Amino acid sequence: MDDLKLKFKLLINKQNKLQGPWRSTPSFESESSGTEAAVITPANRESVAPLSVPEFIEGDKQLDDQATDQDILKSIEQIYFEENDSDLARYELNKLSATLQCDEILNSLRVLKRQRGVVLNQALQLILKQQPSCQDEFERIVDIQGQLKVAVEACRMGRSQLNVAKQQFTTASLGLLANYRKRQRAINLLKLLSSIKTLQCTREQLQELLREEDFAGAITLLIECQGVASTFRHFSCVAALNVQLQDTLEMAEESLDQALAKSCLDFDSELYSKLQDAYSFLGKSQIAADQLLMHFTSAVHNVSFSTVSNFLQSNILGASKKSFPELCRHIGKENFILCLSELCKSLWSIVCCYREVSKWHMHRVPRSPSKRSDDVESSMAAQYIKQKLETGRVRIWHDVQIKVAAVISSCDPSSYKFDDFLSILDLVDRLIKIGAEFCENASSADLQGAARKQSLSYLHSYHQTRLDELCMFLENEGWEHCPVRSNFTALQLQEFRWAITLPDASKSRLGSSLSSNSSIDGFFSRHPRSSKTTPFDLKSEQSVEEDFYSSNGNFSSEDSDDDHEERMDHAREKHLLVANTTISMLRLIGRYLWMMHLLQPIALDILKRLAQLFDLYLFIVHEFFVREKPTIRDFEYTYQLQSNLMRIKENLIAKPSDTQLPTDNTEAKVHPPGISPTVDLENPEDLHGLAKCVVAVESLAFLAAQLQNLRPQIQNLLHSEQWPALDHFYSQVGVAEDLRKPIYMNVAWHAVDLRQLLSQMSKVNWEVRDVMSQHSAYVDFILRELQIFSMRLAEISKRVPIPKATKILLWQFLSHLVCNAFVDGFSSAKKCSNGGRGLMQLDFTQFASKLEKIAEVRPIPGKDLVEQYIKAYYLPESSLETWIRSHKEYTGRQLSALVNCACQNNKRVRQMLLSVIEELGY
Repeated sequence: MDDLKLKFKLLINKQNKLQGPWRSTPSFESESSGTEAAVITPANRESVAPLSVPEFIEGDKQLDDQATDQDILKSIEQIYFEENDSDLARYELNKLSATLQCDEILNSLRVLKRQRGVVLNQALQLILKQQPSCQDEFERIVDIQGQLKVAVEACRMGRSQLNVAKQQFTTASLGLLANYRKRQRAINLLKLLSSIKTLQCTREQLQELLREEDFAGAITLLIECQGVASTFRHFSCVAALNVQLQDTLEMAEESLDQALAKSCLDFDSELYSKLQDAYSFLGKSQIAADQLLMHFTSAVHNVSFSTVSNFLQSNILGASKKSFPELCRHIGKENFILCLSELCKSLWSIVCCYREVSKWHMHRVPRSPSKRSDDVESSMAAQYIKQKLETGRVRIWHDVQIKVAAVISSCDPSSYKFDDFLSILDLVDRLIKIGAEFCENASSADLQGAARKQSLSYLHSYHQTRLDELCMFLENEGWEHCPVRSNFTALQLQEFRWAITLPDASKSRLGSSLSSNSSIDGFFSRHPRSSKTTPFDLKSEQSVEEDFYSSNGNFSSEDSDDDHEERMDHAREKHLLVANTTISMLRLIGRYLWMMHLLQPIALDILKRLAQLFDLYLFIVHEFFVREKPTIRDFEYTYQLQSNLMRIKENLIAKPSDTQLPTDNTEAKVHPPGISPTVDLENPEDLHGLAKCVVAVESLAFLAAQLQNLRPQIQNLLHSEQWPALDHFYSQVGVAEDLRKPIYMNVAWHAVDLRQLLSQMSKVNWEVRDVMSQHSAYVDFILRELQIFSMRLAEISKRVPIPKATKILLWQFLSHLVCNAFVDGFSSAKKCSNGGRGLMQLDFTQFASKLEKIAEVRPIPGKDLVEQYIKAYYLPESSLETWIRSHKEYTGRQLSALVNCACQNNKRVRQMLLSVIEELGY
């Protein structure tokens, strides 16, 4: 069957030689070759008018005669409209069924022939439709050809007329031009004669202009005269005058240079404008900028040398031959601060002049001064000068700080008082901030390095002295209440005046450096050169009046009524407990922070030494008032406090064997002072120095609170990368609050005789058969001790304003101590009957009910500790292990005593429980 299909396909291709039903060219196509052929697409095949089928398909009339041409076009498949090389014959063969039928093939062939005929007929109709348009286009082309002939004729006529005009007017025009040339020659000759005459009187006029400082006019006149002389140099009289003009020009340039040098010390915008115009006329604006920078450098050196020479100790031989650093070593100590101030003032004047020169060039509009320079060259020169001044700004500031750093390095800081040294740092700090404002993005590394070196040297000796001074204060401190106002803060002290008068100074140091042109409230705005003031004027410091002492600091004990007691409690809450040493400590802190404010590069070093002062204060207060350390689990030292005390003892406290003084390379250490003999911590009537302890602890807490309030100011004195060190510092300051527990616990420990209580409890018989109706005698003893403590506490509160929170804390500690003593007393019983357990319950119930009336706390702290221990006696042996594992607040001895009493008849269970206690590590 496949062979039959192949043969049939070859037969069809041979007969038709077509790829599609309408792709063969009809016989009439050659007759209309001049007309654009129309293309039948699926888009326009519906719009083609139906026509009759040509005669060559008349034999196919057996097809469906009812179908219109439009229907036949729609029936054509899409593949015949595609522009590709598809094998349409194979496409038609593939559409046939597997079994070939002759009728099917003939029918398919008949349909294809009819479709081809319709398509050819439609193409012919489209060609005939476009024929009128083609004829119209040919007519338009013929019309354009006629218009072109008319245009050619007009051009030929115009050329002919121009030729006539040329011949008639040329001769007359040449005669007019010749006469005009003669006239111009005569005029030029008169001008030349007048210029030669003017040259004779130019020299006197130049001298007059130079005397009047009209440099621009003089240079302009010189340039014009030189131009004229150069033009007439072939005349003998003019040649001699040209030499004189050249000498005068050189003299004028020297005068310009001298006036330019004066602008470095005393800038005058009007005179400087004349100078720049003159240099512009000379074409030396860029050279003038280089000379100006050289003059500023020379001015810094000369002014520094002359200023220091005025403050030498005596007439130094060969002072002019010595270098500037050598000369600075001979400045007298008594005149050092004045010399530094005068040097800064002189250099400030030079810096101001440089800044005004820069501003003058910044606001100057470039212009072309003469015909010799065009606008492009003038603009380039102006841009060059601006760039030169910007780069030269850093160099000038480097020269300034080198001179001041040499003066600072020549002094011995250890020989100055603190206020005098702070005055030096203050001058340096102002100069550094002026440099940040004058020269953006330029550091004062040399100046800061010299100040840092001197400050570290001074700080080491000063800090060691202050540590010894603080030890002396603490050794002589009586820990008496210093009456201050309730609103007293560190900022009221004179040492903190800098934090009030200069609140934004430190902020400007941390932020971006001030722009020399955009500073609104900078030094250049506050002290313009036109004023007579400078940032380095030494003013007498006026002491700030310190009025923070209270006039009614003492508490009267005359009245005893309830209203008076309420007023006293209210007053205690408002009054601050501050010792004299605390105020001295605040003054030291103010001085250290002032040093941080003045010299930021060593601010972190100063902060570390400030931390040592606080650490020493904290450690000494702890050593003075913590003598015995009762071990109660709920009130042991916090980890932070314990680690801080160990660190301070290791790093700051000298051992008795340490006799060598610290050097510059070693950390400062001090020998711990002893408590003042006036402080009595043994008198039971005074609750073993409770008033002293309260003043010491609360003044330390007040000091820590003041440091917390100063944190924003301190943070502004440090760079952001140094803030972690500040966080560490305040973590150390925060442990001051934790010192209350060990000190007040120590007071409570000595307030009652717990040893006597335990001794009486050990004598009680806990093996009674029946439950007793009367409590034991030791209960009355301890209640009497607590009543005495309450009366003594009330008496002390009349003399010292003890805060209510402190009283509550004392009662809490005391209650815990007594309750813990109850558990120790109960655990001392080797045997205990049911009646003895009832007696324990009765004794503690009686104690708790009486204590609630005496103490100022509800509920009684530690009450659950005793009650849980007593109830454990009643637990079955099987539940004791669970109870022991869940109650870790008891000691191993207390738990062992409980097991021995509760399991005295069951040795196996007792041994097992004792092993559990040992396993838990009690």
